[in-house]
Amino acid sequence: MDHLAVIERFKSIYLGDSLLKEFILRIEDAELCLVFHAGSIVDADNPDIFSPVAKFKPARLKFLGVQAISFEERLYELNSTVIGFDARMADGCSHVEFLFELSGGPDAESFINKIRILALDFDFGAISTV
Repeated sequence: MDHLAVIERFKSIYLGDSLLKEFILRIEDAELCLVFHAGSIVDADNPDIFSPVAKFKPARLKFLGVQAISFEERLYELNSTVIGFDARMADGCSHVEFLFELSGGPDAESFINKIRILALDFDFGAISTV
């Protein structure tokens, strides 16, 4: 699998200010599905968030070949607003590391949380099946 191609495809996704609505983990299938209130695909060469190539409301981001999911070492307060997202090679290069920063807790200690997902690939688009 070409992990660099996976990372490049992920860079065309825009989820800023989207709200995370659902977190669906299918352990037997090694899949994690995140459902957002909205999301879009931007042109990788000209990533203008105001002129996306496609928009989805709601949007589904399904991770395939999930190896692990971790949260920062703190209480996760079901924060829902995406303020940061990225993908990079994981240590050892066997998986891609997908990173999300979410905001919105009831107190300063839990206001910003980070989710780290190690997976082989992803699929992004409209919700047809979760």
